[in-house]
Amino acid sequence: MVFTFAISSCAEPTHNASDTSAPPSSVRTVDDYPVVWFDTDTLDLTTPDGTFVRAIFESYIQRSELGFSAYFPGWADATGDSWYNWGNRRGTGPRNNPPFTIFAWVAPFPVGQQPWTSLSESLGGVIVCSRDSLNTYVEYAMAFTYQRTGNSPPADQHGDQPAPTRNLYGDWKILDSIGENYKHNEGCITPPAPISQGIHTPSPGWPASSE
Repeated sequence: MVFTFAISSCAEPTHNASDTSAPPSSVRTVDDYPVVWFDTDTLDLTTPDGTFVRAIFESYIQRSELGFSAYFPGWADATGDSWYNWGNRRGTGPRNNPPFTIFAWVAPFPVGQQPWTSLSESLGGVIVCSRDSLNTYVEYAMAFTYQRTGNSPPADQHGDQPAPTRNLYGDWKILDSIGENYKHNEGCITPPAPISQGIHTPSPGWPASSE
């Protein structure tokens, strides 16, 4: 079955005009922008769906801060040309923002609201909400639907690395994208736990090996 009604979207991160970037000589890496996930009842992060959603969101975050080279392995195949090009529209170079931690959580998907008629065993959907530890650079939400087809992403992905070393998307695919802003979605307004400036390691993170 082909799901022609599925739509995905993501709003741009917000920035303060008075922000000062890091000195141009600083070379930022994925270690400078770790992602910490809050557990919610909406999605089990240890499942294949959790792996897929995490990899989509985190890859976009790293790409936003560091440029094309920060895309996770398999991003282009998992997102298709529309999402790949959409993600590239923000420019090609690193932004040199000071290091910060991104806190993310999954909010309930608006099933029953147009155009999302329903989800199914083969069609998933999420809203990923986020804040950053400086409360300055990242405050947005990514809403998307995805098709579960072929090989599933691996489950139970965790470790001390800020990015995976191999393709963890399986054969699953993101569907169409549009430009709507979901950061004011009810599930995104209040983080499920306090935002801490003292956390600088990813959680659950990614394994160091490709096994």
